[in-house]
Amino acid sequence: MHSTSADPNDSADASSPKLDVLRGLVPDPAAPRRIRLRYLLSPLRIIGREHAEGVEFGRNALTADGAGGEPTGHTETVDAGLVLSAIGYRGLPVPDLPFDDATGTVPNERGRVVDPRTRHGVLSGGGVEQDSEHVGDGGVENTHAAGQRCGGSVVR
Repeated sequence: MHSTSADPNDSADASSPKLDVLRGLVPDPAAPRRIRLRYLLSPLRIIGREHAEGVEFGRNALTADGAGGEPTGHTETVDAGLVLSAIGYRGLPVPDLPFDDATGTVPNERGRVVDPRTRHGVLSGGGVEQDSEHVGDGGVENTHAAGQRCGGSVVR
């Protein structure tokens, strides 16, 4: 398996809320700039002396069990004038709340903290809310949903 690029207009899921957010970043669809989502790549280095000119990536392949990726030994370079770090953060423990060190998350059921029972009035959100049911969900969508749940639990 190799990395692929996705054209949101060719996608079977072209009405995805994630793609709507990305489309909103470019006011003129005919503009020469674009955002490309690439998968199974690990950044190795940023290329350029005074500003970003590209990024060198190591290609990965899915493991046999599909649980992760492993380096293939191949690299590729992608031209880029802007590089954003948007992955790799990890949740930190909050005093007096349960915390799963292995996943960097607060155990929860739809945002309500559990230990092992639901703690009424205590909610988690964002990266520390992620669990196996939510892997791959978009951060913006999760934040919005967590805010709605929080508001709904307070206003009753």
